[in-house]
Amino acid sequence: MRYKHFDFNENSFDAGSAAPTFDFQLTDFYENPEFENNWESVKKCYNRLDLTNLEFEAALARLHAEALEARAFEAIHRKHAQFFPEESAQTLRMICSGLFETPPPTDGNDKRQPHQKGEAYSYSNALAARRTEVNKGVQASNTPLESLNNICNLIAQNILRRLREAEEPIAKMLVGAYLGDSMPLTVSGEMVYAHKVTGIAPTNNDLKLQARRNPGFWQSETMQQAVKKITEGDGNPDLKVVSIAGEYHRNQTWFGKETAEDVVKETISKMETSEKIEKI
Repeated sequence: MRYKHFDFNENSFDAGSAAPTFDFQLTDFYENPEFENNWESVKKCYNRLDLTNLEFEAALARLHAEALEARAFEAIHRKHAQFFPEESAQTLRMICSGLFETPPPTDGNDKRQPHQKGEAYSYSNALAARRTEVNKGVQASNTPLESLNNICNLIAQNILRRLREAEEPIAKMLVGAYLGDSMPLTVSGEMVYAHKVTGIAPTNNDLKLQARRNPGFWQSETMQQAVKKITEGDGNPDLKVVSIAGEYHRNQTWFGKETAEDVVKETISKMETSEKIEKI
């Protein structure tokens, strides 16, 4: 771990914990507002003194829903554009649409979280998350602006949670590809077949060609196994460091600098065919 003093807890694994916070001004929502930033003043302006602060919080979110959703998407898109600058916020909005919602259970016992329902970015989903907070003892925000900041943060949290869940299947495929789990074979079928039929082990040169044909997998795999052998063995720790450095250079030399196309051509030119093997 690079940073020794980080305190990780269950919230660290919630995508929503990475949501941005907001600091709105009254002019972000109103031109020349006729009220001050306090509940009584705003409720009086809307003639809704009959509502509690929590009730009016929901009404305020509904009133400014479009602006809050847009601000939340704008903030999330800025983070996304650091790695995918060519993608528009509309792409993220599509993933947060009902198309990607978690299907409701067939038994009617719906335990889905707000971000898993319908449009993850909707103000209604944010209010559902807000109700969960209230049930845990969180009270109404101190001011209307603080309330709008919090609702926008909840919308951003729901967006991030939906995006994280939507990408998970692809992320698993990516890790599988890195580990080689998604590959039917990591060496050629011809080599596997020839070894089975003849019982003769491939030569070191043939094995080297196979590895160099798929360096994306085998270069890291061979290095990992070599380092494991060195580190788990007996010996001077300082010499182990030198050995690992030497192993790295040997690995680079062994795999060479040929293109994958060159290696494929070389492999095919030296490979036994199934037809030849069957005649043995």
